[in-house]
Amino acid sequence: MVRLTSRQKQEVVSTFYGINPETLRVDSVSVTREGRLTRRGLGVPCHTHLIHRWDTPRSAIAIVFHLEQVIELPMHLWHHEDSKRRVDELRARASAMRAERDARRVTTGSYHRSSPSREPGFG
Repeated sequence: MVRLTSRQKQEVVSTFYGINPETLRVDSVSVTREGRLTRRGLGVPCHTHLIHRWDTPRSAIAIVFHLEQVIELPMHLWHHEDSKRRVDELRARASAMRAERDARRVTTGSYHRSSPSREPGFG
């Protein structure tokens, strides 16, 4: 059995993209050869998690990072046109979800606190 050097263990082999249900933005998580998940991004604190032997990267990402609609892009296919299209489609879905959430907030009035005259006990 070939032993990996520390540099080989840290090599990113795949990147997963998924929709963060709190922000409704697309977040990415990279996976190294040794099975370490790392999430970095603007406004997102760096978070690292080691995948257990019995776990898959996709399920660990769902459990640890709470991402939904996760897609995987292996590093050797990153520059492929289909890969870029899949990420763009995911971003479009996230944008549509944000627009739907914002429209729901406007119609239900959750942006504004109810006036005191409508609350019980204010006549």
